[in-house]
Amino acid sequence: MMAAAAPMPLLFRWPFLKTWTFWSAASLVAIIGGLSYGYESVKDQFPWLVTAQLWSYGRMAHAQARPSRAKWVIGVEVDNPSFFGEVMHRKGPEDITDRDFLAQVVRRAVEANAAVIALDINLVREETNAESTDAEDQHLWDAIQFAAGRHVPVVLTFALETRKMRPLNNLFDQPMGSPCNDPVTDYAPRSGFDHAPEDKRKIPLVVDAYSQDGSTKLACRSFALQVVDAYERQLGIDPPTVKRLEDTIGDRQFAYTTFLRQSDFPHVSALEVYKGNAEALALLDHRIVLIGGNRTAWPTDNTNPPIGDMLDYHNSPEGPMAGMYFHANYVEGLLDDRIQSNIPRGVAALIDMLLATAILLAIHLLQGTFRIAVVTLLIIVPILIAYAAMVTLGYCFDFVLPVALTLLHPAIERYLDLPRIFMRRHAHE
Repeated sequence: MMAAAAPMPLLFRWPFLKTWTFWSAASLVAIIGGLSYGYESVKDQFPWLVTAQLWSYGRMAHAQARPSRAKWVIGVEVDNPSFFGEVMHRKGPEDITDRDFLAQVVRRAVEANAAVIALDINLVREETNAESTDAEDQHLWDAIQFAAGRHVPVVLTFALETRKMRPLNNLFDQPMGSPCNDPVTDYAPRSGFDHAPEDKRKIPLVVDAYSQDGSTKLACRSFALQVVDAYERQLGIDPPTVKRLEDTIGDRQFAYTTFLRQSDFPHVSALEVYKGNAEALALLDHRIVLIGGNRTAWPTDNTNPPIGDMLDYHNSPEGPMAGMYFHANYVEGLLDDRIQSNIPRGVAALIDMLLATAILLAIHLLQGTFRIAVVTLLIIVPILIAYAAMVTLGYCFDFVLPVALTLLHPAIERYLDLPRIFMRRHAHE
């Protein structure tokens, strides 16, 4: 009996495995998968990528049904007249917002029947207390207690020490207890962390932190989530956002939202509220009153200063925006349930690798105008996926730029083939 023939080696059955074309293409697909998987971690090293991502996200978001104006939040801006004007007389960016001024604004908002008061003001003791007296701090605390007594919750921000993830001390740690504890009553003051994600389209929800001595693990809510929860408790909304997003919060994930323009938010000057201007106070009725800074670093007579002169401005899907209006957008997005889930990194990387493979096959197997048409269509596919995912399915899937590297493969292949071309040309010399 003749012995069975040995199986043919894989390389002989599939000769393409011996070619530079295959291995260079396979390597490029692997690189694209790796870049796609790690894109969110490295994109901040390339500001133009972030700008392109925010712009494309904002344009696709316009296709969704969304309000043309904010529904719940009104901005009370500590603007140039408030900060540098007749009451505070501040001189520059190192000065802090006067605590007596804030106390009066809080009291005015309570008297104007605000639903919730949110202070997007830095109250970290180590950073600001040297410029504020104990009496001024007490006046602000008394105003916050006055609000609680009138059934208007006040939400403060606190900062996290990023490396150790421990809350920094704010002025009211002792009377408020741990900044990560829920309030005892619906009207008690509360605080949330002001620690924006690198990708500012994402709403910060809950992060794991530690007590000051590092012995106790804490689940700290964000400033926006605390504002939303305080408002929903006031109105008896059920289920509240903390329940609707229970799974996302439990996984310690962020949530994406679409943005309104800064100009879409009603706003008044904090100075007008301080003075008790009747028209300004009327706008606060039953609103979430967000008090924060929207000013330049230095005094100026320019009533429309350039963005570069403004403090705490960042790029958003709707252009440069003051920090307080990022919080305003997070609050509006949560209350309006304009939430997109994130596509897992692994799934996104797999989609990009499949697209890259399809593009490479089209480049090498097709010819002429048909090849150009198919490759062009495949390049458009990520845009269509991103549009459909956001508008129809409620997922955030960005147009992933690493896929464009597939267009470099013909040049890479040509480069790798140069030694063989050189040898063929000079073989008979």
